[in-house]
Amino acid sequence: IRKDRRGGRMLKHKRQRDDGEGRGEVGSAGDMRAANLWPSPLMIKHSKKNSPALSLTADQMVSALLDAEPPILYSEYDPTRPFSEASMMGLLTNLADRE
Repeated sequence: IRKDRRGGRMLKHKRQRDDGEGRGEVGSAGDMRAANLWPSPLMIKHSKKNSPALSLTADQMVSALLDAEPPILYSEYDPTRPFSEASMMGLLTNLADRE
């Protein structure tokens, strides 16, 4: 059975439960850096003119955006083989299954 054909409710429920359990754990260095860039909403009342994103420098903004990127997906592409219609469809199918 393909992953996307299984019961979606069970997967969503499990994912939410896993996310809830991970909240109490210590975060990674990237989480700590991102937490330092964005001030707590309890500490600063902001409006559209006084947004926390507007107070960041260009380097901090780029760093925050790169931290928000999803992880890189690696395909099973072999650079020594030339592309053909069948190989391209196989690569796309494998990537779609991983999603």
